[in-house]
Amino acid sequence: MKANDGSKGNDNYLIKDAKEAIKILDAAEADKQFIVQNFVPNDGDYRYLFVGLDKKPLVIHRQANDDNHLNNTSKGADAVFVKLDSLPKEYLQYARKAAELLGRQISGVDILVNKDNGKAYVLEANGTPAIATGFGTEEKVEHFTDFIESQLGNLEEEAEE
Repeated sequence: MKANDGSKGNDNYLIKDAKEAIKILDAAEADKQFIVQNFVPNDGDYRYLFVGLDKKPLVIHRQANDDNHLNNTSKGADAVFVKLDSLPKEYLQYARKAAELLGRQISGVDILVNKDNGKAYVLEANGTPAIATGFGTEEKVEHFTDFIESQLGNLEEEAEE
């Protein structure tokens, strides 16, 4: 159960029954809204960080620690960069399509894989993907800087024409 305005893993709970849900709802702010969804057993998620949809994204594998169910590094999850070609090509296709549908050139698309059946799910296409914070800041900022420089170069070429 998670708040529909939650971010960075805040207001996100792994509940087992209605009694737990009611306890959380009773303690929440009156205008806070929640969604309930099935928990997908997993060994972490893949954050596809796009800065320009025509460019290769950075991919980060994030995995919850033993303290909670959240794969967010802001909640203590472990993270490592993953080579794009080490993952199934359809994950990239799903991630890119999600970002395209939402019109996001800059996006962090999270893919979660069910460890029991291998089915992949797009969790979100985050428009504020924590480029300057969290895991791998140096690499993410460099990725973003390369995108900005390429865009500025394109503008200069257009101006010269």
